Amino acid sequence: MSKDITANLGYTQKIPLLEVFSSSSCEPCVPLNAEMQELCDNNPGKYSFIKYPMNAPYDPYYTFDVTQRGNHLPPHREVPFAPFVYMDCECLMNYAPTQELFDAHYNEPSPVEIRGSFHTEGSMIYVSADVLSYMEMENATIWVSVNEKITTGNVGSNGETEFHHVMMKLLPDGNGKPFNIGQGEIKRFDYNYDMSTTFVEEMNDLEVVVWVEEPG
Repeated sequence: MSKDITANLGYTQKIPLLEVFSSSSCEPCVPLNAEMQELCDNNPGKYSFIKYPMNAPYDPYYTFDVTQRGNHLPPHREVPFAPFVYMDCECLMNYAPTQELFDAHYNEPSPVEIRGSFHTEGSMIYVSADVLSYMEMENATIWVSVNEKITTGNVGSNGETEFHHVMMKLLPDGNGKPFNIGQGEIKRFDYNYDMSTTFVEEMNDLEVVVWVEEPG
């Protein structure tokens, strides 16, 4: 008798990914944003956060990247309304993660390690990311989100005057980039983009989030 056993080469610290579909004209988004801010304040350096400006009801910073990203998240169709919350692609509907749920995600080891950097020159941004996988993955997807840390130009009708971690551009687009990677292999991904074609307000206020998703 024989049996095939697959073992990972190792693990690294997982950084939970918080994704919130929001809108500056969405009144229920206000209390949710306050809860999300409290969660982030209580967990400094332990998370990545992306806020997608939705066209439902309305946000002047909406782009088609938002719709495309929503189509890749369960239930794999356009996100129906704001606010809508995901953590590590787990749908939480319009609820902020509890500290207990956040801790459970943070304490779950990751088989993928990502090291990245970016710099800007004028209106251009240049991003490099190295992905080291401790397991073999086929049909995985790498995503890159260029966010602005604080925006004020998209003020709407819900009473908020500034917005945090607002997605300006997904690279290369809202579908991410599929790739295969072997166990113990390192792959580099390089991107550049002219941010003058986006709603970016200040080039010195950008942040970049890079993550990898397995198929399924």
